[in-house]
Amino acid sequence: MASLSSLTSLTYLSIQDCKNFKVDGFNLLMASNHKVLAVHNIIENYPRSVAADLLSELAVEITRSKKLLPPTAGSLLQLERLDVDSISVVLVAPVCRLLAATLKELVITCDREVENLTKDEEKALQLLTSLQELIFWRCRRLRSFPQGLHDLPSLRTLEAISCRKIRPLPKKGFPTSLRELSINECSRKLHNQAKKLNRRNLSVSS
Repeated sequence: MASLSSLTSLTYLSIQDCKNFKVDGFNLLMASNHKVLAVHNIIENYPRSVAADLLSELAVEITRSKKLLPPTAGSLLQLERLDVDSISVVLVAPVCRLLAATLKELVITCDREVENLTKDEEKALQLLTSLQELIFWRCRRLRSFPQGLHDLPSLRTLEAISCRKIRPLPKKGFPTSLRELSINECSRKLHNQAKKLNRRNLSVSS
């Protein structure tokens, strides 16, 4: 995978359901024109997360370095859409700081582990000040939305698809910027709560 780092004109990269895929040598910081990155495993008997490998390695490298990133470290600064299968590896402060300036869409696909966000993950999410769209798809253990959604100043769309254990809407509500809330194939309680929402400029589909 190291050779992908040299493809400087590459803007879209999707890695899906790759059982033995290795990320050794691939440096996201060197892929300067990336706009969309999708890295996830949907198949149940592929428990290993390539996204976890990729972003964990990135977080370690960022944390180790106490110097400013070089000008070539532009990949994540330009990334606009990220689709991964692990909440815990993307919502870490070092990664979110790099994503903060340009990331508009974050999709969590088939996270099989997380039930609720930790305090550190909630804090990391707050760094994504440019985030406009947040989607949770088939996160089978997730029991609640992030509690700090109301503090995301740019969030316009929130979706939950086939997340059957999510029960309550966030206690502190949603940001005033939110324009679309979509709940599909989730718990009856969540559907009922969504239908009862009555707020101007918010379209609810449930």
